[in-house]
Amino acid sequence: MPDHPHVNHPDIVFQGQTYSLSHLDGFDHVYEGLDTASGQITRFDVRVPFDDHCCTSGLPHDAPHDPAEVVSRSVREMRIFSLERYQLSFMLPDLVRGLLDRVCYFGDQDNFFTVDLSTGEKYNVYFVVSKVEKRGGLRLRIQSAYLRPRVDRLQKVRFGLILRGVRDNRPVRPPR
Repeated sequence: MPDHPHVNHPDIVFQGQTYSLSHLDGFDHVYEGLDTASGQITRFDVRVPFDDHCCTSGLPHDAPHDPAEVVSRSVREMRIFSLERYQLSFMLPDLVRGLLDRVCYFGDQDNFFTVDLSTGEKYNVYFVVSKVEKRGGLRLRIQSAYLRPRVDRLQKVRFGLILRGVRDNRPVRPPR
C-alpha cells in the first residue's frame, strides 16, 4: 500500500490527568487466508483507523455535565472520556490483527462486530469495512468498542467473507 498518513489521536487530558491514545493510532495490516473456493492464498491490504468511541462515551446534549469533561462534540452528540473503555482499548490492535481467527457477527447498522469472551465479559467491537479506490485496498474502521451486558442477535459471518465481499463489490448481508 502506498504510504498515506493515518488518523492519529492526540492525548486526552481528563480531570487533570493525561491519557495517551498512541495505541489507537491507525496502522496498515495484511490479512492472508485460504480462499476455499479457489484453494489459493488470498491477500487483503487493509488500513485500520480507530474512532474516538473506543475510549469515550456518549452524553446527550441536555444531560448535566461538566463542560471541561467533554472531549469531543458533534451535531448529534457530545463525548466524554471513559476510563473503562480506555483501559479495554489497549486490546484492540491485537484483536484487530487476529480478526481472521475470530467469530464475527452482523450488526444492526450495516456494520459488524466481534465479541471477546476470553475474560468472561462481552467486549463488543464494532467495525465497518469499505473499499479504498485510490489505493486498491480496504479500510477497516473500528467504530466503537465497549462492554455490554448482553450480546446482540448473533448471526455469524466470517471475517474473510466480509473482506472478499467488499473487495469484489458484493454486499455482505445477514441471512433472512
